[in-house]
Amino acid sequence: MNAKRLVFLSYFGALFGLWLILAEFGPWSEWIIGATASVLVLIWLKVSLLTPKDIRPLKGKSLWAIFPFLWHWGIDLLKANIEVAGIVLSRKMKIEPKFYTMKQPLKSEVSRAILANAITLTPGTLTVDYDDETLTIHGLRAHHFEDLKQAAFLDDLKKMEAPDA
Repeated sequence: MNAKRLVFLSYFGALFGLWLILAEFGPWSEWIIGATASVLVLIWLKVSLLTPKDIRPLKGKSLWAIFPFLWHWGIDLLKANIEVAGIVLSRKMKIEPKFYTMKQPLKSEVSRAILANAITLTPGTLTVDYDDETLTIHGLRAHHFEDLKQAAFLDDLKKMEAPDA
């Protein structure tokens, strides 16, 4: 099987699998809609956003790095939810909101986008801007930025973008 077909099938499988989970494995009509939507999203991504160097099949170490990334990010997400809930529910909101800039730790566009979205989806932090050189992040507390620089999921993203041995 050629590389382009393998890439398409792996991304299609991920999108369609997510659709099935979200649709709770509903009737066959939802399966058809999900498959069609997955193909259309992949066509749109190929035409509008992703370049051939960004689209590559995940295999070997890169494939297995997804699971530690999701695990470490999930733990950070849970901690952040608990902390922000505590801040919101307390009588005195002890926050020191600030903008922080950090050097861009990742090389590929896809990895950078995943990192920016992971930061934004984590309560208490927001990616305001990113480019090839830097990330601009807003945090509710100073330790949010320090925690991010040492986050285990950042190392997992680096492993995902590393070429397989």
